Amino acid sequence: MLLIVSIVASMTIYKPQHNDIDQAAKKISLYLKYTRYLALHDDRYMRYLRDGNTTWYKERWTFKIQNCAKKIGGYYFVVYRDTDQEGYIDKIETAKDPINQKYLYSNSDCVAIVDESPYVLLTKKYGVAKIIANKYCKPYSSSTVPVAMSFDEYGLAHNRLSDKPNKPNKYRLKAPCVFTIYDDKDNNATITVDDETGAIY
Repeated sequence: MLLIVSIVASMTIYKPQHNDIDQAAKKISLYLKYTRYLALHDDRYMRYLRDGNTTWYKERWTFKIQNCAKKIGGYYFVVYRDTDQEGYIDKIETAKDPINQKYLYSNSDCVAIVDESPYVLLTKKYGVAKIIANKYCKPYSSSTVPVAMSFDEYGLAHNRLSDKPNKPNKYRLKAPCVFTIYDDKDNNATITVDDETGAIY
């Protein structure tokens, strides 16, 4: 009996320590995988064949890390599909978090809103202070957006949505997207999106 009490007590007292950057990396990986799942499930190409929407590829599900306003600093992410193809991310175009049913959305104000998932606020929630990404993670070489990743009906990754009607796969990854997140103490974690399969690890 004493042994059982000791085991239960030790389980109650001991909690594995995970730094916030590890948690941030796990969440980023989770939501990248969720974005890929949405793309596979919501096959835009099949909808094109059915409905005749010739710019269907512009509505692919996308995961994007963006910068908070300069006066605030930091990062947040969104998971969305540009249904009106206006290039602006509306909250209604974003996915609902399967964990809490809140929008995977914020804007550059990076303020916690009651119907938005707190997990999108990478700096406020996890202390992400810096993101270093290779060129395959960015939509443009000069872009200030550190990571933008869209997924097609096969689960393959694209770092930008094509603007060419006859070239929907123009920006499919040609090499792995690799990016590292850091906190202010230089704790870091690296996430990779595979160019051949679209897998995230």
